[in-house]
Amino acid sequence: MSDVSPGWRMLYADIAVFGIAFGFTNLISYLYLVIAGRTLAAADFGVFNALLGLITLSGFLATSMQLAVTQAAARNPGQSGFAVLMRTTLQFAFPGIGLLVLAAMPFAAAIGADAEQVALCGLAVLLMFLGSTALGFLAGIGRIRSQAGINLVGAIARLASGWLLMLVGGGIAGAVLGYFFNYVVVLILAWWIGSRVVAGWSLEGTSEPPELRLDVTAMATFVLAFAPFSLDQLLVQVFAPSLGGNYAAVATTGKLVFFAAYPVMAVTYPHMLRKSGVRYRARLLVGAVAGVTCIAGSVAWILAMFPRPAIAMLFGGRFPQAVPYAGSLAFGVACFSISALGAHALIVWGSRLGFLPSLVGLGAGMVLFAVRHDTLAMLVENQVWVYGLQLILLLALLGITVRRSLTTTPSAAPEGVAT
Repeated sequence: MSDVSPGWRMLYADIAVFGIAFGFTNLISYLYLVIAGRTLAAADFGVFNALLGLITLSGFLATSMQLAVTQAAARNPGQSGFAVLMRTTLQFAFPGIGLLVLAAMPFAAAIGADAEQVALCGLAVLLMFLGSTALGFLAGIGRIRSQAGINLVGAIARLASGWLLMLVGGGIAGAVLGYFFNYVVVLILAWWIGSRVVAGWSLEGTSEPPELRLDVTAMATFVLAFAPFSLDQLLVQVFAPSLGGNYAAVATTGKLVFFAAYPVMAVTYPHMLRKSGVRYRARLLVGAVAGVTCIAGSVAWILAMFPRPAIAMLFGGRFPQAVPYAGSLAFGVACFSISALGAHALIVWGSRLGFLPSLVGLGAGMVLFAVRHDTLAMLVENQVWVYGLQLILLLALLGITVRRSLTTTPSAAPEGVAT
């Protein structure tokens, strides 16, 4: 290791620590869904998954804002910068989330929820945005390990509080409150660590406060790419609530495929962002696609071969009707996993049309669920078709985008040079 610089050793250590913490965080997050499926009544599990879809969609938007905060923190990493970013996020999030919650309350009954449960979701989402800002600041000042550790502690807090609340009869509200306490812990820890880190730094009397610039196109690409992964649960609750519990069991099982492959995206995306060489990025993207395809395809194949043991391991004998459809949706999620990586790449390449494939797939999904929702088989087929259409359109756009960048890149341009 003597030929490896301390900077590279630190990078490798950060990747290792982040990867381990990320793996445990996702394991706990998935375990929480399984516990909810085993604890809640079948109908309540379907409603909870619909509400979780709203939280998850909001999480994609919060993640895109977190990336913008990371960039701003890197430009101005001091005390005033931290306070300005937190205040700006609160000014963005509070009125917007409040208005959305008020607008959604009259429609809560359409998915089997009530106004109080929607309000709890809104409160959890507000805390999520504030926590994401604090985490983004930590990433911007190089505290990657702290960021990973905080997310892990938050997931543990969710499991402990939500499980207890469900056991004592909290039902859907108790399951949602688990996410509330998760984000409370994340916000407190991230704020405390961030404040301590910058406490001894200069007050930046001569520097400008950081500006939180949001790339609307990149945010739309990110949010819309992940929307099919969660919106299906809302659509099922609207059009076929009696099938919501069984569909939630199939969807939760299929998500194993995505969680297994996501670490490849988590490592590849920031690495591509830091490199300016187009050909290097393209080679890295090809390797990432191969990795995601192999991992997602392998997990999907296992679920398709052994659907009954998989469903039984997760939910016992509660959802036997879900068994025949676990394999087909698992391969659909494998397609989605590749699409999600492709969406990250389109953001890296600066595509202004990166949101279109997912938007088309999303529109098609709404139509499909509206007209085909009589059986569980139809619901699963709808989602598989949505994932397939999204993948075809997104890969076509990505291929055109990467090809154009390769043909317009000067041959003398250095490859793989950090920006």
